[in-house]
Amino acid sequence: MKSLPKYFYIVLLLCAFLLPAHADKLADRWLAANKVEAPSYVLVDLDSGRILAQKNMHQRREPASTTKMMTCLIAIESGKLDQSFTIGPNPPKTGESSMYLEQGEVFTLHQLVQAALVKSANDSCVAIAEAVAGNVPDFVHKMNQKAQLLGAHDTHFMNPHGLHNPQHYTSAYDLSLIARAALQHPLFNETVQLKKLVLHGNKHIPQRTFYSHNRLLTHWDKCDGVKTGYTHQAGRCLVATATEIDPATGHKWRLLSVVLHAPNSWSDSINLLQRHGFDQYQPVRMAKAGTVEAQVKIAQGGTAQAVPEEDLWLPLRPGEKDHLKVEVHSLERTAPVLKGQIVAYMAWFKNGKKLAAVPLVARDTVNKTVVHRALDAMHNDGPFYQSKWIWIGLGLLALFTLFRVNAGKRRRARRR
Repeated sequence: MKSLPKYFYIVLLLCAFLLPAHADKLADRWLAANKVEAPSYVLVDLDSGRILAQKNMHQRREPASTTKMMTCLIAIESGKLDQSFTIGPNPPKTGESSMYLEQGEVFTLHQLVQAALVKSANDSCVAIAEAVAGNVPDFVHKMNQKAQLLGAHDTHFMNPHGLHNPQHYTSAYDLSLIARAALQHPLFNETVQLKKLVLHGNKHIPQRTFYSHNRLLTHWDKCDGVKTGYTHQAGRCLVATATEIDPATGHKWRLLSVVLHAPNSWSDSINLLQRHGFDQYQPVRMAKAGTVEAQVKIAQGGTAQAVPEEDLWLPLRPGEKDHLKVEVHSLERTAPVLKGQIVAYMAWFKNGKKLAAVPLVARDTVNKTVVHRALDAMHNDGPFYQSKWIWIGLGLLALFTLFRVNAGKRRRARRR
């Protein structure tokens, strides 16, 4: 048998020493791939609002162009989407990312919203502000008012586009609130999924063709939004959503992540959405629409059967459902209570922390009792009996008659 060359044994010996170290490096690299390196982030279930993972989610940071989510939310809720606006002198002066607006061009607010979300056009945001509020300062005031209404208390805007300003800040949690509110609007939801946008041009540009800055839309088929952001001061920011169909239930569920100042916003977002979200949780239906969950006493009326209007699905880890506490908090309601009116809230808690809540509504209308309707008629001098004294007299007569009947019964009893 021919002997093996000496270098073969040398290579074998080197492998014996180097492979374990190499394997450790591969393992470290794999673990790093599952890490989320952003200093501030949050992962949220879009429907229930349950927070699945977070780090420094209330830490105030610059949001860069993720600001445009609020700008477009205000625009959509203004009710002016189909109106056309002539571009003034200010939008073309806005710096950095642009849709190349020129003074005198005409666009609908709908088109400006699309350009702000897909192209991340700063000039479009200034045009939106002037179209909705007349000027930028008044529009920014609306942005800050809306932030407070949504509960985004760590947020303060100074402009509609997100260019650097030391007094312009938000948090990962606040951006999740803004994104959840905006995604309820079909235009916003559909636009953030666009990979490409085509708009009319001008005398210098025959046609405007823009491509989304969100690389996940083209590189990860589960991704369906939302908004990128970058400035030197803010770093890489990304608000992203992904949707998956649960194989066990067939339920289609969507998660939302926010990463701020991330070294790699793309990998951080995938790690959050997939490895910290879909891989670790499963959607469970906690409340079914139309199912009676509580009986709520209605003042001056009967009892309302309280039902959820929609199903509530909550992402849970395996076995987690057994450790949840369910509470129903009834609201003080006075009859009449109309069908569909909120009468209670149903909430789920884990270790004293609320995970999700759903409003319960009256399944049927609850009217006032006969006695309370009569009292109302007496108090209001209703049309049938014009004087409340008639009711008082009838009441006294009824009491007198009852007294006479009882007295007669007692006399007959003594005679026996």
